[in-house]
Amino acid sequence: MLLPVCFPLFDAFRPVFTRSRTHQLVCGILVGMMLAVGDVTMTNVYLSLMTYAPDTLKRYWSLEQVLRRRQWQVEDLIAAFVSFLLSNVVHGRFCFIADGTHTTTQGKKQEARGFRPNPHYRKGYQNQSKFLAGNDILSLSLLMDEATESGRIQRFCFALGGVLLRAANKRTREIPTFIRLIKRIVPKGSVILFDRKGNDAKTINALADDYCYITRLNANAVFYRDSKCKEKFDIKEQALAVEKRKQDKVYRSHHICYRRGVKKPVLVVAEWFYNRPKRRWRIVYYLCTSTELKPERVIEEYTLRRSIETTHSDSKLFTGFEDCRLHSKESIEAWCCLSRIATGILEYLRWRLAHSTAYEHSTDAVLDAVKMHWYHPHQLTRGLVCAFLRHSLLATLINPKNSEAGFFCNQPLETLSP
Repeated sequence: MLLPVCFPLFDAFRPVFTRSRTHQLVCGILVGMMLAVGDVTMTNVYLSLMTYAPDTLKRYWSLEQVLRRRQWQVEDLIAAFVSFLLSNVVHGRFCFIADGTHTTTQGKKQEARGFRPNPHYRKGYQNQSKFLAGNDILSLSLLMDEATESGRIQRFCFALGGVLLRAANKRTREIPTFIRLIKRIVPKGSVILFDRKGNDAKTINALADDYCYITRLNANAVFYRDSKCKEKFDIKEQALAVEKRKQDKVYRSHHICYRRGVKKPVLVVAEWFYNRPKRRWRIVYYLCTSTELKPERVIEEYTLRRSIETTHSDSKLFTGFEDCRLHSKESIEAWCCLSRIATGILEYLRWRLAHSTAYEHSTDAVLDAVKMHWYHPHQLTRGLVCAFLRHSLLATLINPKNSEAGFFCNQPLETLSP
C-alpha cells in the first residue's frame, strides 16, 4: 500500500499548520485529488475521501473552509516540500524551474481571474472566444537527473506548488512575487531556469549573487562592451561568418558582455538556427549569471525547462489544477498550490516505486496490479502511479485492519510516530 509511504511527507507538512485538524484536512485534500476520477472538483475530492474512509469528514464544507479561512501561507508549504525532497530524495544533479501558466475559469464569480488571448482562436470558427478567462499561476518545479544501475539517466520533475498572480496588479507584482518565492524556497547556489519574462535587470540583479540564473532573451536584445553601457556590442556582426556555414544546422558563439541596468557582467550564448523553408538564419540568446559555465552547458540547462510543461499538463489532467470552481482569492491560490503539490507527490511515489525492493520490475508489477496489459511503457508515468494508488487504497476496504484511514479522522496522529 502506498499511503504509508506518504506519511513522512505529511509529517514534514505538520509545522506549517497551527492546528492538527487543519493539517489532517489539507492532507486529506491532497489524497482526494490523487484518488478522484474525472473532474477533480471539491465535490469529487469529498466523495473520494468518503469512499476510502467513510468516517473521515462529517461536513462537506470543512474542506472548503480550510482553504477559504486559511491562516497558513502557500510559500511555507512549498518550502516544507522542498526541504523534504532535498533531504530524502534528491541525490545528484538538480535544478529549479519557474514558469507561469494559465488556468481557465469554471465560474463567473471568481475574483482573481484575468484574460489572455486564445491561442486556438481562428477567424470564422464558431463557438470560440478571442480571450480566455482564468487565473495566472506562477509555479515552481524541481528537476532531478538520476543514474540507474544500467547507466541510463532517469529524470524526475517534482511539481512544488504555485502562487497566484492577481489580475489587478499582475504586471507590477509578477517580478517581485517571483523573486520573493525564489529567495524564500530555493537554497543558495542552485540553478534556476525561467522563461523570457524574467530577463529584466531587476530580476537579474536580485538573483545574480546567490544563484546561477539562466533565462532566454529576445532576438532584439541590446548588449554593451563596458560596464557604463556606452559602447554597444553587436553580436549579429557574425552574420557573415554564419552565411559561410550554411551546411551546418546550428552555429553557436558565447560572449561576456553587459546589459543596461545589470550591475555585473553576464554570459550571453548566441545560437543560430537555419530555417530552410524561409532560407534565413534565426538567432536566439541565452543569458547566464555565471560566466564560468560552458556555452553547451547553458543551452543544455535551459532545454530542461520544457519538463515543467509536462507537469502543467499532468496537473490539469490528474489533480484538478484547471477544475478550480471556488470564488475567493485565498481558496483559488490554495487549491492551485495543493494541486501542484499533489502532482509532486505522484512523482515522489513514482520515484519510490522505481527504488522499491518489492517491485523488482516496477512497471510490469504495476501493470499487472491494475490489470492493464495493452499498454507497455518503458517506465512508470504519473497516470499509472495514480491508477495504482487508487487500486492500492481501495483494496484496503476489504481488510480494514490494514487501512490507514484513521490519519484523516479526528483522532490522535498515531500513524505519524516513528
